[in-house]
Amino acid sequence: MSTIDIWCAYTKVPGIPTSSFPGLDPISVPLIDVILLGSKGDGISASALLDTGAAFNLFNVAYAEALGINWRTSPSFTFAGVGAPAVKGFAVDLRMALKDEKVVWPCRVVFSEADFEYPVLGHIGFFDHFEERFDTRVRGFRLLGGGT
Repeated sequence: MSTIDIWCAYTKVPGIPTSSFPGLDPISVPLIDVILLGSKGDGISASALLDTGAAFNLFNVAYAEALGINWRTSPSFTFAGVGAPAVKGFAVDLRMALKDEKVVWPCRVVFSEADFEYPVLGHIGFFDHFEERFDTRVRGFRLLGGGT
């Protein structure tokens, strides 16, 4: 397995300015391109948000359906998040890869019908495989490790 040491600039995305935060457009967030790998070796790419407050990886069910995963038969549970007091998730064991890198690791992904802007990478299944160094001051992060 390869090891990596990459620097990624934060991605500028549209913000929604308000009277409290009038300069909120655009905002910079830590996104990284990953590939969810299906059991048949097929994959689907996603730009996912690195979220240090997330316990696990969270993707919309559209990703599972694109991979032919019957997510409805997977173990389910209810979880809460910011702005979502009770969301149902379905846990599936998959493999994930960093796009454009030769790093692949096994991970559990929670699929949900909830609508959110970006897939989320959390502690279980992403952060526990790498060392992350965020530098919001310069709007970038460094990712180190080998995915295991």
